[in-house]
Amino acid sequence: MTWVTLALAFVRKNWQAFAIAAAIGAAWWWHASTVNAAAKAAEKATHAHYAGVLANIRDLTAQAAKDFREREQKAQSAIEKEAKDGQTKLDRARADAAGARTAAAGLRQQLDAYRRAAARSATHPGAATTGIDQPSATAIDLLAKLLERHTEELVEVGGYADQLRAVGETCERAYDQVQQALNDHAQTR
Repeated sequence: MTWVTLALAFVRKNWQAFAIAAAIGAAWWWHASTVNAAAKAAEKATHAHYAGVLANIRDLTAQAAKDFREREQKAQSAIEKEAKDGQTKLDRARADAAGARTAAAGLRQQLDAYRRAAARSATHPGAATTGIDQPSATAIDLLAKLLERHTEELVEVGGYADQLRAVGETCERAYDQVQQALNDHAQTR
């Protein structure tokens, strides 16, 4: 007997065990393929869900960035406008200070002329008679020097105060504009 005939005899004798083993193998294969297909379908659904979540996050992030840029541009344009207005006020304050200096120079010239007239009047009593008693040259000099110093100091202090006020108001308005831009954005949400 050959090994083939022995194998056939074994199979004929135990065919029921082979049939049961084949049935169990087929059931196992069917079950494994069904579970594998379900797992792939679940994985595909999970990927689709997270792709949607990521797309939503991407869209929300883009919108938030757009909103932030709009707020930033609004605040920046408000600050630039206030800076321009502030510069205009500073220029006006400087021009006013220059005008005050010019007026002070004119006043000094008038005082110098008055001082010279008083000095002439003191040295030549009949030279400048206007019908009004002329004060002494020393008193005129003292008053002229006091007024000149006082005028110079007032021009400096006034110019400085005008500049500080213009800068402070500009800063306050810029802050208010930025706060308004932020509040407007918060209310639109």
